Amino acid sequence: GIAYMIPKELSFSCWVFYGIRVLEAMVAISFGATPRSATAWLGDTGFPSFAFQGFGAILALSAWAVWRARRHLRSALRIALSRDSGRADAEEPIPYRWAFLGLVLSFTWMVYFFWLGGAGVFVAIIVLAVLLMLYMMWAWIRAETGLGLLLFPSFIDDMMDGFGSSALRPGDIVMILSTR
Repeated sequence: GIAYMIPKELSFSCWVFYGIRVLEAMVAISFGATPRSATAWLGDTGFPSFAFQGFGAILALSAWAVWRARRHLRSALRIALSRDSGRADAEEPIPYRWAFLGLVLSFTWMVYFFWLGGAGVFVAIIVLAVLLMLYMMWAWIRAETGLGLLLFPSFIDDMMDGFGSSALRPGDIVMILSTR
């Protein structure tokens, strides 16, 4: 597995960045922002915009995790596509070939579902890849830290505030909103 790539300081980092978040809220209030509860800041797109910061952190953490696991992922893909699949990965809980096939088939089905709903294939691939990164990283952080409530957006359409929707067709927007 990828247990070797899990940083021991992940829990510490979560608490440090929580403290930074509180300091950012204090700075925002001192510069004239309306004081609010901690959860009221989450949907705000203005400074300090914690949801966007969390979203960026999740994307960066996802890229870092894939980079750190690249050799293992390459090896697993090589085994999955080889004739030795089943023998070479006999000690794994599920053979790499089945895991790879499950990932490809389920992702393809989700893209097809988006396409049936009127979204473009490119939009579907991007949205579903981001969702996959978001929820896999949420599960990883939840498992490592025990924190049940994390400060990054739960829904992909929350991030459209930062990018806009002018390039999207109505079918794209409807399918993005259906991910809730």
